[in-house]
Amino acid sequence: MRQAFLLLPIIVLLGASSARADGAADLAAAQAADQQHDAAAALPLYSSALAAGTLTPDQQAAALRGRALDERDQQQFEKAIADDTQAIAVKPDDEQAFVDRAAVYAYQGKADLAIADLTNALYLQPADVTALVDRGAIYASRHDYQHALTDLNAAVKAEPDNLGAMLNRAAAYHGLGDNDKAIADLDAVIKRRPDLAGAYYDRGNAWRDKGEAARAIADYDTAIRLKADYADAFHNRGTAYQLTGQYAKALADFTAAIRFAPANPSAYYNRGNTYRMLGQYDNAVADYDTLIYLTPNFAGAYSGRAYANYDAGRFVAAANDFARAVVLDRSQAYPVLWLHLARIRTHQFDNAEFAANLRQIDGQAWPAPIAAYLLRKIPSARLLELAQEGDAQSRAIRVCDADFFIGEDSLNQRQSRAARQFFLAARRNCPPPSPSFAGAIAGLRR
Repeated sequence: MRQAFLLLPIIVLLGASSARADGAADLAAAQAADQQHDAAAALPLYSSALAAGTLTPDQQAAALRGRALDERDQQQFEKAIADDTQAIAVKPDDEQAFVDRAAVYAYQGKADLAIADLTNALYLQPADVTALVDRGAIYASRHDYQHALTDLNAAVKAEPDNLGAMLNRAAAYHGLGDNDKAIADLDAVIKRRPDLAGAYYDRGNAWRDKGEAARAIADYDTAIRLKADYADAFHNRGTAYQLTGQYAKALADFTAAIRFAPANPSAYYNRGNTYRMLGQYDNAVADYDTLIYLTPNFAGAYSGRAYANYDAGRFVAAANDFARAVVLDRSQAYPVLWLHLARIRTHQFDNAEFAANLRQIDGQAWPAPIAAYLLRKIPSARLLELAQEGDAQSRAIRVCDADFFIGEDSLNQRQSRAARQFFLAARRNCPPPSPSFAGAIAGLRR
């Protein structure tokens, strides 16, 4: 953190002293400029101070660190790293230089180097809360939540009112699935800073993942009221509306998210899914097209477009996209199953392809029993029995899938009455938004 420096009158004595005073004066002037957030004025003054060659080691390190901070703010990252590195060479125990350089590495996405610098900083000053919070945040970003909590707990213990420590600890708890502890930290932050939009957004995420969609929506509402262009809050409120089947509201929120962040792939993906739930298949395909442009190797983009085309009755296009999705991610089972359905719809004999694709996925876990049913290895009654296994949430998804695939298979067998009954069951019981739910709705339209 930058400190305020008091400008003292400079007494000019002799030529040699004048040079020394000029270096110190330029350093003080640079620091004063930084206090006014005038990096353009500060940078040449730091350079002039260093060029004088008369600064003490402490002053040199301060000048190098100051210049590095300004360079970092102007995204001149390599120059900032060079200056912080030189500051460390001049003063090896300059703990702040390690912290500052770590921040630059973090901006560059070089997490290992950032962690190494912060570890050195904490060796020099174990109680440095900034270093603890920064290292904890980096650990959390890497999903190393246990190490993150070690650092962030220490930071909160040292400074109980440190909002950065509490916000990052909440993120770590959320990453571990401990939403109650995440909410407790965010409650404390909001109590201290009721105007902090990000805290409401984070708490909304925790409420949503806890299954409390209404409370999540309320927090997203507040985040958006505080920050009208909060793209992520619009997006995640859209997912909460989506989970509760409020598709028109979800659609409006995803559209707002795209308006404020037009390059966010998740918004196109989720809006495409919402269009699909509403039966607006052409709009869905258009969003998946954009998603594929933004993320050409994302299997979910192709499978999303395939689901939309399948529901629209464009089975050849669906088969092509499912096949691409399978190639991009062979661990995903559902595109394999839907590809098989699309092949059947286009009257293609795909036994060899289906068998080869099934070898790439887990043959024991769900939805493997669906493949066994489609291959006539088990009857529909046995598939429905297997779908009843597991906890309540997974059971709902499994029963939904079983109803849809039995309905689709019945339709292919020209058993339209049976197909309708299974599609109705899927529409009634499926947790939205799932491909089986949308597929059942499309099946009822045929």
